[in-house]
Amino acid sequence: MATLPTNFKDDILDTSVNTRRKYRMYENADGTVEFEDVTEYSQVGSEFGAGQINDINEEVNQKFDKNMVVRDLNTIGAITKEGYVPDALAFKEVYNSLEELKNSSSSNNAVKTKTVTGTTSSQGSLSLGINPTEHILLSVSCGGGYDVTTLYNSSGYHCRVLESSTSECKRKPNTSVTVEVVYMDRV
Repeated sequence: MATLPTNFKDDILDTSVNTRRKYRMYENADGTVEFEDVTEYSQVGSEFGAGQINDINEEVNQKFDKNMVVRDLNTIGAITKEGYVPDALAFKEVYNSLEELKNSSSSNNAVKTKTVTGTTSSQGSLSLGINPTEHILLSVSCGGGYDVTTLYNSSGYHCRVLESSTSECKRKPNTSVTVEVVYMDRV
């Protein structure tokens, strides 16, 4: 990641000599004119152009890679790596789920744990055997020095097993793992 400069300076006119910018105009042989800035400054400002804008945009894009934005409650509790950012709709789901839990008088809402042992698919994922319409996933953790992210589809929650020692989130296909799942029933 780039370190962006934070020391930009504005031009400051030397008001003892001029109160406005001054330019000298030169007429060219081809009928065009050129302007030369002849203003006297007490401080000359920083250059700021496309290079600086590109640096800023690149840094923002790296900070907020769209693949690092968590958009739903089904994924938010299972993130184990830094750098992920929840969007507002994910927070709304968390809030609504907490309200649902708070307003429920049912004793069926106890937090439950489940151990899932298996071999990841060729894509590095493993079914957790938990249905998103029936359960709220609170966390998923994996031993063996692996990290996990969660996914869900019509067949239920899945976790993707990743190498924790790499920054590229490299998937671990065809790997034997044990995953601890913490969840609760939806009301």
